[in-house]
Amino acid sequence: LWIDADVNDKVSELDVTTGVFLRNQNEAPTAEATWRPISLPGRKYLLNGSGSSDPEGRTLEYFWFEGAPPSATTIATTPCTAVPTGTKWQGVTYLRTFDATTPPGTDVDFYLLVRDPGCLTSLSPKVSFKAQ
Repeated sequence: LWIDADVNDKVSELDVTTGVFLRNQNEAPTAEATWRPISLPGRKYLLNGSGSSDPEGRTLEYFWFEGAPPSATTIATTPCTAVPTGTKWQGVTYLRTFDATTPPGTDVDFYLLVRDPGCLTSLSPKVSFKAQ
């Protein structure tokens, strides 16, 4: 290895150029939630997070929230091994059955939070439908 100590001599074969490129090896996952009724009238709904993905192909954890999404503070302060406060259900799918106490036509909102093993998270857009 030769290193050019005199940059003014203009001898190109002595010039050494290096570069170091660093990047985060863990990128945030993408949360994607869908739903469909599985009974008529629509009292049972299947929420599905299987469309979620991790750029590195790592296994994700799934947390479902009903009504309101988790706050940024909740997400930021939840230890990587803990269930976020307000989680209604854990798992890639969630079967939600509405009983007689939920009036027909009630708007229901759900959010899916996914977390990768590096503790990076992603929140899905709101999934909304009317209980029948």
